Amino acid sequence: MMFRAGDDRQLMARVAALAAPAVAVTLLATMPLVGYTMQQVGAWAAVVVPGVVGASAAAWFLPWRRWPDRALLAVPLGAWACLAVLGLASHGQAAPFAGYSGLLFLFIGLTQRPWTSLLLLPVAVSVHVVMYGGPTAELAARLPISITVWVATAEVIARYRVQTGVEFAGLERRAHVDPLTGCGNRYDLSRMLAALRPGDAVVLLDLDHFKRLNDTAGHAAGDDVLRETGALLRQVARREDSVIRYGGEEFLVLLPGAGEAGATSFDARLRAAWADVQPHVTFSTGIAVVDAATTGGATAVAHADEALYAAKAAGRARATSWRADLFGSTLQQADPGVPALRR
Repeated sequence: MMFRAGDDRQLMARVAALAAPAVAVTLLATMPLVGYTMQQVGAWAAVVVPGVVGASAAAWFLPWRRWPDRALLAVPLGAWACLAVLGLASHGQAAPFAGYSGLLFLFIGLTQRPWTSLLLLPVAVSVHVVMYGGPTAELAARLPISITVWVATAEVIARYRVQTGVEFAGLERRAHVDPLTGCGNRYDLSRMLAALRPGDAVVLLDLDHFKRLNDTAGHAAGDDVLRETGALLRQVARREDSVIRYGGEEFLVLLPGAGEAGATSFDARLRAAWADVQPHVTFSTGIAVVDAATTGGATAVAHADEALYAAKAAGRARATSWRADLFGSTLQQADPGVPALRR
């Protein structure tokens, strides 16, 4: 699994932006230990410090969250380019700094999919050779070990991320999805209701005489009906709609921008499809629309619940729409369609 979330990409880019100046300062501070004169260190500092600070500032503010994960490869590729320049100008004196490639493979493992390290291995090896001033006996002895460490570091981390991502996705699904019906559960319902706006519709559906079905046909048969209800609701719903198992045999459908006409059309499509799936089981629905006078999605659900109760009282197997000017006196009801199971 890749870093799919834009916030993760932005975070990793900013981590690199903070780390780059620290690494550059460490490299400059240790140059005298490997034979560079203070004049050479000063000359490199005059070039490296402004370049690294500028690149880090750009990395901090660039919109990484809008770009694919591969965009983060600019970090190791840019660092290898800097190391290659150092190696070319130092004629082997920069060999001790070749170990910084290990940090770059660590970053690759943290941000890229498995096997990406193998694609970048030729670049790392080429930079390694340049920093040693060309092929040497010492490099021939060190390079296999370095390659093993680089690839192992990146691949172990990348694969651990994949495994962790899969497990997290499973936990997230179990937290948000009803295991029996495959519909959403009420885990995040408050946020979803708060996000509803005028013109959005809610449909509250309840299976008629469900207790009788469980008592006569058994709970296994009842579970089958619930599974089929959830599957059909998800099939009829649009991509932007949300289908939630609201209670035992109750389902709530949020229809953004549908209005009353869209909600009624949804109910009609659902009933037409349901007649082929479970002709001997019926359901009732209550429909409500969020409007300027409604205080929010929670109120719309309460209105849909009132309409559902009215549909049950009027004989079941029908849809009732809640309207402020009509509800309580004249109920607007859809064609019953399928006969109800009477008590």
